[in-house]
Amino acid sequence: MLFYGRTFSSPFTQTFGLDAGASRIIDVGALKTADPALPEDFGVAIATAVDNHGKAVVTRALSGNFTVANLQVHSAWGAPGAARSAVNASPPLALSDGAQPALGTIIDGTTVLLPPIQPTNVHLAVYYDPTTLEPPSLGGNQLIFVNFQDVPGETYSAQVAVTTWFVDVTRGNGNFIGPVDGFVASGVTVTDVASVAGSDVNGSSGSMTFNALPSADPVTRLVFFTETLGTFATGYLLPPTVPSIL
Repeated sequence: MLFYGRTFSSPFTQTFGLDAGASRIIDVGALKTADPALPEDFGVAIATAVDNHGKAVVTRALSGNFTVANLQVHSAWGAPGAARSAVNASPPLALSDGAQPALGTIIDGTTVLLPPIQPTNVHLAVYYDPTTLEPPSLGGNQLIFVNFQDVPGETYSAQVAVTTWFVDVTRGNGNFIGPVDGFVASGVTVTDVASVAGSDVNGSSGSMTFNALPSADPVTRLVFFTETLGTFATGYLLPPTVPSIL
C-alpha cells in the first residue's frame, strides 16, 4: 500500500501479506506511531497486489472499503474503494476478453496498465444547507478532490495531476445560482461547498454538477462529498451523470 499526501511526493509504503480469501483491517491512524511514521496529512491510499519482488501484478481478486473517522465530533463515514482492473494496452482499453491480461502478469504501465477513472462529469444530487451543519473545519461539509496519474514502471507509483472543474449550482427551489468558471483541483484537495461555489449556497439545500474537459493524459479524477451534523455523518464518491467509457 502506498500512502500519498496532497502533493503525491514520496509515498509512505507498507507491505501486508494476505492469504487467499482472507481480509485484513489496516488502522491508518496507528501508522502515525510506526517506525518510520506516516506523516500527519490528508491524502489517499493506493493498494496493489505485488509479487515477491514488489512488482505490481494482475490478480482480479483485490477489493476493499474504507472508513473515515472524525474524532472531533465522533462521527464516521465509509464507502467502497474505487477499483480498477488491469488491461492490455493493445487492443484498446476495454474489459473485453482480448483486453484482460493473464493472472500474475506484471502491470508495467506500458504494455499492461490500469485504465484511469476519468469521468467528464459527476453529480452531487443534494447537499444540505451548509449553515445547518458543522463548520467545514469540523467536517461539516467537505468536497474532496483526488487527482493523480500512474507512473509507468514495474514497481507501481503515482504522481500529482491537476483537473479543472466547471461547476453548475442549483438551489433547492430550482433557482440556478450560476456556474463556477473553473475550480482547479491538484493532487488531494480538501475544501467545502461554499469555498467552491460561493456564499450563495448558504441558506438552502441544493445540487451541484462538476464538468471537466476530456483529457488525453491518463488522469484519474475522483470527487468525494461528506456532510456531518453532530455525531451523524455521510459520505460517498460522486457518480458520473453520463457513463464513462474507459
